[in-house]
Amino acid sequence: MRWEIVILLTMLVYPLAQTAEVHGASDTKTVDGITFAISADSNVLKGDLVAVTLSVKGNWSAFYGYLYYDETTFDSMIGPVYNGYDKTWSGTYYIPDLDIGCYTLTFWAKYWPKDWPFPPWYGPVTVSVQVCVVAPEPTVVLRWLTPVSNRDSFEAGSRIPIRFSVHDDTGNFIRDESVTVTITDETEQSVFSATYGTGRDEVRIRESAEYYIVSWKTPQTPGPYTISVEFQEILVESLLIELR
Repeated sequence: MRWEIVILLTMLVYPLAQTAEVHGASDTKTVDGITFAISADSNVLKGDLVAVTLSVKGNWSAFYGYLYYDETTFDSMIGPVYNGYDKTWSGTYYIPDLDIGCYTLTFWAKYWPKDWPFPPWYGPVTVSVQVCVVAPEPTVVLRWLTPVSNRDSFEAGSRIPIRFSVHDDTGNFIRDESVTVTITDETEQSVFSATYGTGRDEVRIRESAEYYIVSWKTPQTPGPYTISVEFQEILVESLLIELR
């Protein structure tokens, strides 16, 4: 009886690496019973608006101020803002078109405490955070190559060259030695795993021909199998396999 492997092929588009995890940055300062605060995401993708939230709360009657980034004034003066019954003021401002790099955002304010003589304005007080504008991670395309791209069955027990190419969204070949190819059975147990190297059972990179290749000795145990390609902890389930 002849065993055969049926492979379902897909072309996958996925991010090679996720964007950096976003952490909030904040700073507060309390003077004369008034708390001034600034907050923003510490990492922002190039092209996105930088959202900055400012707040004033506590024993204030009025304040005015400015938002600076690296000593550049954003927009016009804030205020004067006068306190009615609500003891908290907040506002969110959006800074566009910042180049890649890190910036110090500063909320500068002068204030008038509640029930204090006026004039003069008191202060100033400043609170600051650092925000870094980073480049987006490239989107890459993984494509399967022959023989798996043009055949839908293979004899069990034979060796199959698993070949695939990886390019960015502008068509440039991506060489990444973090590559791992893993094959698991229906119980999600690994039956084959290969990382970058120069041996037949390792994942080799043919940069001049723009593809990755690893040789897999297929099992003869019937059942479904999954071939997965991983780059930098991003796992792609690319081929669903069944022995029959």
